[in-house]
Amino acid sequence: MKPKPASAIRTSTLMSYFIPELITTGILYIGLEIINFSFIACTNVALCNATLFISASLFHLLIKIAEGFSTGLVIMCGQYNGAQEYTKAGKVLNDAFWTTSLIGLVLSAGIYFGAHAIYTFHDVPPEILELGVPYLKIRALGVLLTFTYLAIIGFLRGIKNPKMPMLFFIIGAVAYLFFDYALIFGAWGFPEMGLNGSAVASVIQYAVMLVAALIYIIYDKELHKYNIALFSENPFSWGRISHIRNLVHISWPVMIDKASLAIIPIWLNKMIGCAAILATNKSIVYESLTVLKTMERIGILPALAFAQVITYLVSNDYKTLHFRTIKRNIKKVLVFACITTMLFTLMFYLQPHFFLWILNKPDVYNDLIMYTLPIIALLILFDVLQLVLAGALRGAADVKVVMVTRLVITALFIPLSYGIAILPTSSLLLKFVLLYGSVHISLALMGLIYIIRFKSGNWKKQSIED
Repeated sequence: MKPKPASAIRTSTLMSYFIPELITTGILYIGLEIINFSFIACTNVALCNATLFISASLFHLLIKIAEGFSTGLVIMCGQYNGAQEYTKAGKVLNDAFWTTSLIGLVLSAGIYFGAHAIYTFHDVPPEILELGVPYLKIRALGVLLTFTYLAIIGFLRGIKNPKMPMLFFIIGAVAYLFFDYALIFGAWGFPEMGLNGSAVASVIQYAVMLVAALIYIIYDKELHKYNIALFSENPFSWGRISHIRNLVHISWPVMIDKASLAIIPIWLNKMIGCAAILATNKSIVYESLTVLKTMERIGILPALAFAQVITYLVSNDYKTLHFRTIKRNIKKVLVFACITTMLFTLMFYLQPHFFLWILNKPDVYNDLIMYTLPIIALLILFDVLQLVLAGALRGAADVKVVMVTRLVITALFIPLSYGIAILPTSSLLLKFVLLYGSVHISLALMGLIYIIRFKSGNWKKQSIED
């Protein structure tokens, strides 16, 4: 039976989706990281925070790749769920579970054995290299858990259930905070591991969340209609492998587009290091970049949450051809995303010293931060625009347009930023500000292309099947 046409989402319903996603996104991307930065700053070990920031950029990239498959599940499960084809939605999860596990295992091994090369690429001082390699090897062990866990989260988001992912992230956050403190400082009889203790705590966090998610999807009675059977079938049967094709078809462009966007901050780190090659105290430059990126990630949290919401709202309406409803929902989400992001951004723009105090770095405020903050506050709306519209296009299965757009813009950003880094000027401040500003100009170009795509109407002609 075809579902009845849906009206535009009510504000109360939108907020019921947004708030759990905001909490989840806050925990995943920034909340625990800020607390961890604060713990590490208390160890009196020089350059620990700079070491964390460089590795954080890599794991941000890996999470984005994992989110590619997770978003593929959101799209496919959302469309099947919206059309009330529940068994097919469950089948997508069954097929994706082992695929994402295999990808996570390969990447985990690559990071473990390539840890030294990763830090060498960033041209870091020897002391950061010495701290970072062991830390990265431990964190690599959790990559497999991350990929498998986010596959389950993609299914739950696809069926419009953001509250359980929020609960799992809260449980994982509690476990992380306990073991992070205990293992960094050697509290309550645990060994004092310093920076490496933080890495162990992260692995424990994802192990706890994965176990909680598995228990829920296996035993919750409301999910029985999806016929989820993760362990009762042969994961390598030919029938299951053939069904993975559609998931890969819809997921690989998302993986590439998210990875390409995550490359921008990694390349920015590289160019900042290049620009600061003659700086008398290079660690201050990395500390400033750490602070700025942390502030910006706090500001953009609402947009990240709304981008998740619009993806599963569009996917649930798309297969039933409710295009007018989709457009109204996109406009409404975009307005709320802009308003809430500006409110979040104003907090750190007006009170930067408060956030430096939270990061346990009250004395770091300098010209690099002071002159770059206005750029973030002014141009962050471009990031909101491209995040929400990219999420909407993904929900409509128009994933290749997002992928190509981000690949092209990233390819343009790399030579542009390199040119800025090697400008014949001794002003580190000028290069720093221009490099940061070039990131947001690139994001503005992405948003413009997405607007053109929606106006063309071609986004209505996509399919989740080959």
